[in-house]
Amino acid sequence: MKFTLSWLKEHLETSASIKEISESLTMRGFEVESVKEVDSFLENFTVVKIIKIEPHLKSDKLIVCHVETGSGLLQVICDDLNVRIGMKSLLARQSSKEETIHGLKSHGMFFSARELQPGEDSFRVLELPADTPTGATALEVLALDPVFEIVVTPNRPDCLGVQGIARELAATGLGVFKTALSVPVPGVYVSPLTITRTLAAEIACPMFVGRFIRGVQNGPSPLWLQRRLMAVGLRPVSALVDITNLLSLDAARPLHIFDSDKLKGSLTIRFALKGEIFHAINDKKYILQNDMLVIADNIGPQSLAGLIGGKATACSETTVNVFLESALFNPTCIAQTGRLLSIESEARYRFERGLDPAAVRRGAEGATRLIIDLCGGEASTLVISGTEPAWRRTLSVRLERFRRLTGFNLPASIMRKFLNAVGCTVIIEEKNVLTVVPPSWRHDLEAEDNIIEEIVRLHGYHNVPSIPLSSPCFPISTRVLTPSQQRQSQIRRTLAARGMLETITLSFMSSKNAALFKGCGFKGCGISLANPMSAALDTLRPSLLPNLILAARRNATYGMPDSALFEIGPQFYGDKPGEQQLIAAGIRTGYAGQRHWSRPSPRSVDVFDVKADAMAIPAIIGVPLEELQTDRVSVPPWYHPGRSGALQLGPIILGWFGEIHPLIIRTLDAQSPLVGFEILLENLSFLNEKLSPPPLNLSPFHPVVRDFAFVMDNTVPAEKVLKAARDSHKSLIVAVHVFDLYEGLEENRKSLAISVTLQPTKKPFTDKDIESLSSHLIESVFQATGAMLRRPQRNSL
Repeated sequence: MKFTLSWLKEHLETSASIKEISESLTMRGFEVESVKEVDSFLENFTVVKIIKIEPHLKSDKLIVCHVETGSGLLQVICDDLNVRIGMKSLLARQSSKEETIHGLKSHGMFFSARELQPGEDSFRVLELPADTPTGATALEVLALDPVFEIVVTPNRPDCLGVQGIARELAATGLGVFKTALSVPVPGVYVSPLTITRTLAAEIACPMFVGRFIRGVQNGPSPLWLQRRLMAVGLRPVSALVDITNLLSLDAARPLHIFDSDKLKGSLTIRFALKGEIFHAINDKKYILQNDMLVIADNIGPQSLAGLIGGKATACSETTVNVFLESALFNPTCIAQTGRLLSIESEARYRFERGLDPAAVRRGAEGATRLIIDLCGGEASTLVISGTEPAWRRTLSVRLERFRRLTGFNLPASIMRKFLNAVGCTVIIEEKNVLTVVPPSWRHDLEAEDNIIEEIVRLHGYHNVPSIPLSSPCFPISTRVLTPSQQRQSQIRRTLAARGMLETITLSFMSSKNAALFKGCGFKGCGISLANPMSAALDTLRPSLLPNLILAARRNATYGMPDSALFEIGPQFYGDKPGEQQLIAAGIRTGYAGQRHWSRPSPRSVDVFDVKADAMAIPAIIGVPLEELQTDRVSVPPWYHPGRSGALQLGPIILGWFGEIHPLIIRTLDAQSPLVGFEILLENLSFLNEKLSPPPLNLSPFHPVVRDFAFVMDNTVPAEKVLKAARDSHKSLIVAVHVFDLYEGLEENRKSLAISVTLQPTKKPFTDKDIESLSSHLIESVFQATGAMLRRPQRNSL
């Protein structure tokens, strides 16, 4: 919906600024998409008078104009050969620089009407009235108008007209609404055309008002009307057409005018015959169906009701006698026909949202007055078919209901003031009840809650107090998720971020598969069910891994050999309450990535992949990963004995990881390689209560990275070397990791290279400080593991 500021002020007496109008509309539910204001660059446009014109000696398409600016003479090169001596126009001078055009200097340029005002058609130099003062600026002499564009919600068709917008702003206290006075035009004769409605069409067209006007002169509409339409993006056509467009935008009242001399007989509102052809004013032909409402004469359809007029009866410059249509159509019928025929029009946009049923006669009177004023002619009496639909309804609004829905109170007098401002009739019959009669144009006010919402909207949503909800009967929980649930949610997001898919499997399995995950003192004995759902699901699962492995096997059967699955759930070791453990388990099988041209072949998954998955879970709750130890002894038997490990923090076992035992892979008919992990979430919960994230201390100094290569026995684990290096100076060493392993030395010896990051905290390191820290680190590693710093070999001559 577009409108100009001056148009709005015809219906609203206000001194509000553009910003205040925009904010008020937005806060009342009408989004302001844009406001096109007058550009400040027009201050550089000056009114000039052409006093002399000469031909350009080097171009027959240019002329040389000498203009008076009020402060002197200037020379301007122009390409519009229609300018004349004595003509006044606008000259743009963006700077004091001169431009040379074909050897002659030009001190500015003229502008066309189209360049200054969007919507204007003329590309010629703008001509100003003769009495325009020379030397004035464009802002002083041009009636340029800001244009608003707003979004109107479907439940407010009354605001598809400028009058409705003005009424809304007046209701918010931004001005006084100017009530439009509709003075009836007396008819001087009886209309020669009559209107009838078929019985089937009476519901689709409850009321039709027409009027015959003879002796009109249809030409271009006045300049003020053309400018108004062009400002909102409509092209002026003729006075009669422009009048209908004006009232559609001004009063949300679509109209149509027939050239009555082109009609054959009287008009009938009826449903179309299946297969009838309608030639519309947009030069398109439509094949109609029998549920489409038309206005027809003796020849056939001359208008698609509420959508578009026909080409055969359209008004032209030769039109003398016209028949005016102001009708009320069923919104559903109009919307259905418009969708089926793909017709978009301003009339459809308004009719399908519902029009004011009390404005049908008023629309005909207003259009008649404008036609007679602009085109002349004599009007007949009104031709009316049907009656105004019953629209009056009475609603009761309880003040207690208002308080319960909104959380605050408003005096009844304030409520009545708001409702009166939007056209409602309000009676306070009882102390705590308002009786409200909505106006005819407010279809959306159908129930008590609608009235309450309207009061709050007019009061301003930003003025509604923020009150915390509190009720002794219905206490509000302060925490929706328990700490355990929150921790599980974090684990799911972490593992998903590592490329794994969450899987939910049954808590049952076959006793044969459960037997593979028993023994060695680990919890998990396979509790048999007394009444299993099937023979293959007769045991409570002692581990989450078997069902995950079977899921990966099914994936491989269906052509997806690479799987990365995880599950969070209980595993059972007894038949009594509480005899279960909450586990986060996962498996990986196949390749770790897809084939790529930059690599010879993808890498198979290995134990280090699941070790990283397993260590990512303790990291969530702040477990210091550098304090974790890997134990190869405390590992369940379903893992490979030489390619697995247990994650421990002191004496607490957090979980296990490693390759699945080959025997289990063969028994379950799975594919190798197959790796997995299990994390005991209950042990993590115990740690979570004791751990707190360390404070963040950022050093202003650059870290220093040093590499060390140690030679040691093959039996020394890398973890022991890393821990010894880290413990050499915990406050200054922030990171230690292995980056190279070389096993080509003498028998039972290997070389392990580590990278150490040193972070100064109080001052930058000197060479002496780094040398001292390095010596201390080398000594610490030697004392803990017996590893010696690897020296470069010298070749003997």
